Amino acid sequence: MGKIRILQVLSDSNIGGAGRLLYNLSKSINSEQFEFIYVFPKGSELCELFKEEKKYILPHGSDRSSDIRAALEIRRIIKSSQ
Repeated sequence: MGKIRILQVLSDSNIGGAGRLLYNLSKSINSEQFEFIYVFPKGSELCELFKEEKKYILPHGSDRSSDIRAALEIRRIIKSSQ
């Protein structure tokens, strides 16, 4: 059985509570069993924090909880990761 993929999407452009939680989780999870895929908005400080990880950068959706362009791009990422 292969790794379980987990898609983590954050729209934050700054490193706040959610970003710190995600970072701590990524360091404590069993990497042989799980594969994280990260999605951050363009210009997010999280890109530097997760520089060694597999990630996608969205051109839209920064600091917004809902952006149809970002949602369509996330849909494309999900389809390409299957």
